[in-house]
Amino acid sequence: MLTLNRPGTRAVDFAMTAADGSTRRLGDLLGKPLTLIFYDPGCGGCVKALKELASRPGRVVAVCLDADPAEWRKFIEGYPAEWLHGLVADTEDAESSIYYKYFLDRVPAILMLSGDGTVLLRSWINLPKTDGTEN
Repeated sequence: MLTLNRPGTRAVDFAMTAADGSTRRLGDLLGKPLTLIFYDPGCGGCVKALKELASRPGRVVAVCLDADPAEWRKFIEGYPAEWLHGLVADTEDAESSIYYKYFLDRVPAILMLSGDGTVLLRSWINLPKTDGTEN
């Protein structure tokens, strides 16, 4: 488990529900570097990280974990429309769980990915600096 999604490895693909109801896959979004953030709308640290990301340039995939879809859609209205906003409902099967795949023992979890999906940096607490180094 601890070898998944570590810097230098390829990010594990997963499916999410987009705000328009379509299913999107992380693998379909690659091609240019992006910041991937997993969050909970009720988490103060997550809201702070999302607001800071909104003030920076770059592609963002913001993935909400296990929220009520209607509440989540209302929550994302306050964030950039050009981001891909995704919702993931977790599964009972531990091996296919997003928590297992991304070792999500706390949020926000932030990963910077290269265009080919390689994890460049991972942080659970602070956003990386704009140059990609850790805070």
